[in-house]
Amino acid sequence: MLCFCRASLLFAVLAIPLSAWGQTAEGFHCFTLSGGAGYSAIAGKDGSNLNGEWEVQAGAGFAVVNETKTRHWSFFLNFDYLFDHASVKSNALAQARNLNPTNIALLNATGGTTRFQVVAFDPTVRRRVSKGGSEVYLFGGFGWFHRQVDLTGVANQGSLLQPGSPSLFLRNSSSGSLDAGGGINFKVKKGWPMPYVEIRVVHGLAVNKSTTLVPFGAGIRW
Repeated sequence: MLCFCRASLLFAVLAIPLSAWGQTAEGFHCFTLSGGAGYSAIAGKDGSNLNGEWEVQAGAGFAVVNETKTRHWSFFLNFDYLFDHASVKSNALAQARNLNPTNIALLNATGGTTRFQVVAFDPTVRRRVSKGGSEVYLFGGFGWFHRQVDLTGVANQGSLLQPGSPSLFLRNSSSGSLDAGGGINFKVKKGWPMPYVEIRVVHGLAVNKSTTLVPFGAGIRW
């Protein structure tokens, strides 16, 4: 009798999420994948040092609260990756030379790039806003932030040894980060991936606290 009661209790506990799963709205995907690209502006103190350029992004996640016939919103736990590329401004390079007059590598530098990598955990709320299934979404989270500055000079050893501008100075710094943003998923056709547009703000912490990225992206989400 005791075993039967335990089995009945276990079945009741499992039946609650299973019944909720069965009420999932038609066409709703419980798992999500995305990929896109766009432009990333640089804010904060680094805005005076860098010119924003291109960025690529990817993401994956799963729903912990599904959209149903009566509930038009859902809640996802997402993991996002961003790679941002920026160029070093000439005035920032001149300032670096003036502040470090004994650093030969800096004195020979004529340009440079900065690359950012971000891996973030982003809980996301989506809400359907049309009968076709298009959604708006908001997210916010935290993650890992990596900043790499690579200063380059003029090749003077021939194209065999230096096929491009040689790297003269390389500096890396990693820290935590905070991010938030939002966007729109456009439902084109049932069963098809959804084009999306979004904007986010990523702020570095600790050693990277002077850097804030503002990526504008577009891509495809399933």
